[in-house]
Amino acid sequence: MAAVWLSIAVPAASAALPDQPRRVLFMRDPGTGFEAIYRMDPDGTHIRRLTPGQAGVDVDARWSPDGRWIVFASTRDGDFEIYRARRDGSRPRKLTRNGAADVQPSWSPNGSRLAFISDRRGQTDLFTMGADGKGVRRLTNDGDPEFLTAWMPDGRRILFGALVGGDYEIFSIRPDGSRRRNLTKSIGTDGLGDPSPDGSRIVFHSRRLGPSHIWTMAADGSDVRQVTDTPGDQLFPFWLPSGKRIVFQEARDGNFEIFSIRPDGTGVRRLTLNDVADRLVWD
Repeated sequence: MAAVWLSIAVPAASAALPDQPRRVLFMRDPGTGFEAIYRMDPDGTHIRRLTPGQAGVDVDARWSPDGRWIVFASTRDGDFEIYRARRDGSRPRKLTRNGAADVQPSWSPNGSRLAFISDRRGQTDLFTMGADGKGVRRLTNDGDPEFLTAWMPDGRRILFGALVGGDYEIFSIRPDGSRRRNLTKSIGTDGLGDPSPDGSRIVFHSRRLGPSHIWTMAADGSDVRQVTDTPGDQLFPFWLPSGKRIVFQEARDGNFEIFSIRPDGTGVRRLTLNDVADRLVWD
């Protein structure tokens, strides 16, 4: 895939654009054999492809806080690197350049930094860098594989997952790498903690009862509530910016589709329905 490099400064977060980033970013193979980035309205309409998905997979896209940019991971140049592009997918710029896998980026609330996962030091750790790719900082170095990042809305802590003692748990940490906290302490995979827009609750998926279901908890890990209980695995939930609904992916009819649900477990809606996999996170 041809990429156009343009040196552009990312502004700090301002008022969100009226139609961004309320739109849902997801991945789908457009028939090229590679995943591409798409966007759609929260009701599943107005689907539009943002990246070609022709020379490698484009995955794990996230809106910038002001809705003007997307950041994503791609193998278009051979290995996973992190890119930033305009909101329509144009003018992609490579932010990382090394032989390691740099994946799963997420924006700080003011748009100035990105958290991401990388194995550039020989193990999978949590890093941050400026939105221009400069100022890389390593936050974890404990031998536990880290995965999936999300900033708390006040910018004071970053959520991430880690495999500790054979069990996946959700943690939070300060942007300087201090004060690591374990928010989930249960047997079974707990993954992808995403904070509500007001920061009061965190949505995640968990296998603590067998199949993977969607749960929420208070920001300190207390008050855990189950959201879904249907058969099959519900995975990788995210809050919509309104805070009134959660989107997630679930394997039905042989492939992944995207759904939304209210935080109290009511009002399930199917947003995609086709014979290809639609996913929110590359797993």
